[in-house]
Amino acid sequence: MNHRERPHILVFMTDQQHADTIGPAGVCRTPHLDALMEEGVTFSRAFTACPMCTPSRATVMTGLYPHEHRLVMNAHSALTLQERLSEGTRTIGTTLRERGYRTVYAGKWHVGSSLPTEHGFDEELKKRAAHDHPECGRVRDKVVLKDRTGEKVLAGGSDALPSETDEFRLAEAVNGWLEAHQEDEEPFFLFASCGKPHVPWIVPEPYASLYDPQQILEWPSYRDDWRGRPETYRKNYLNINFCRLPNQWPVMAKALAKYFGLVTMVDDAFGSIVKKLEETGLIDHTMIIFTSDHGEMMGRHGLVGKTAIMLDDLIRVPLVVYWKGRLIPGMRDELVSLQDLFHTLMEVAGGQADGKLDSVSFLPSLYGKDGTGRDAVYVEHHGTTAMQCVRAVRTARYKYVFRAHETDELYDLEQDPDEMVNRIHDPGYAEPKERLREMLLQWSEASGDFARQAIVSCFANEEGVVFESEVMEEQTP
Repeated sequence: MNHRERPHILVFMTDQQHADTIGPAGVCRTPHLDALMEEGVTFSRAFTACPMCTPSRATVMTGLYPHEHRLVMNAHSALTLQERLSEGTRTIGTTLRERGYRTVYAGKWHVGSSLPTEHGFDEELKKRAAHDHPECGRVRDKVVLKDRTGEKVLAGGSDALPSETDEFRLAEAVNGWLEAHQEDEEPFFLFASCGKPHVPWIVPEPYASLYDPQQILEWPSYRDDWRGRPETYRKNYLNINFCRLPNQWPVMAKALAKYFGLVTMVDDAFGSIVKKLEETGLIDHTMIIFTSDHGEMMGRHGLVGKTAIMLDDLIRVPLVVYWKGRLIPGMRDELVSLQDLFHTLMEVAGGQADGKLDSVSFLPSLYGKDGTGRDAVYVEHHGTTAMQCVRAVRTARYKYVFRAHETDELYDLEQDPDEMVNRIHDPGYAEPKERLREMLLQWSEASGDFARQAIVSCFANEEGVVFESEVMEEQTP
């Protein structure tokens, strides 16, 4: 097959982007992505396997859950089980290269301490050095967090040029490669990954002034008091990677204006890649996938950043697929997971599914077929600065969150889409709680989750219930 029968594939992954930031109904301006959405397929219920960079990205690469590939925390964490993928682990790069694709990686890797070229990619593109990086220069209009260790900048504007950001230098490297290889006969798989809109939200002009904080309306969930929630919601106060900014909406809106600016800046960088595909004629034979590794609290529930929380703000991600003239455009609401990219791309490349992976191709959905998708998605977290054991199962209506050392959570997403009321102790929700618990048990066994015994033990001793033991004395004959 040549690339006219099998498309080129370009994946563009952002870092920490909320699913509600894209599209005509989104809170940000993303005109380039919006244009693709008009002719492409958008998944409104796409989820990460872990709301943390390294575990999520390793899952995308391997089709494995974090507890399977064992990169359960960010690679630089002292608590991670492994710093790199095990030798011999198959990646989507490995698989597509075997299918005759030229595999290219560009931008943020963050899949452990190894390199893309060690995991199935023929080459890694290099960005030119920045002359004046936004986060290294003068930052103005700051939102500053103060704690006992000092001050930390959460958001601000920069005098640097947009062209010096990682995002535009990434696009420059990708566009240079596309220009040089536009006549190649072999199909390519190009995975481009940027580091924004991850905190800190430091953004250059004109994006820094693009959004007026006074026009950003307070979220309905902003003043959540976290009643009935796990203690995790109250931890890590004023760390820029996860902080609480409740009851300070003017400050929150000021910071969000910079986050929104970053989202639009990323869209412009992405748009320049789409434009290059159009200029070279490659757009006619290229499947484009836009997504992010995980979400961002974005001030919802008074929280910013990410941690071991399983709210949809963190675990739901943007996912848009475009393939000119080949797909049935529209919004799809079936449940999909980022690990489903593995088998989807294998199918696009003409390969066979690997029965060992819990990866479900969503290619039928792209062609408009109903009845596709998952019954549930499963998400896990192992902590950030300390070890935790958190597992979640999310169906179309309900979400159950298991925590080994804190109160569990149960949400009725149909009645409570903002996830404001934890129903875990509500007797009216006993049936869905037990059903989702059983689903979690079955998943943990099928996937070989090393936390299964903890889940079994906790379920055997219901929270808040004391079981009396009958003591049997051994009788001496």
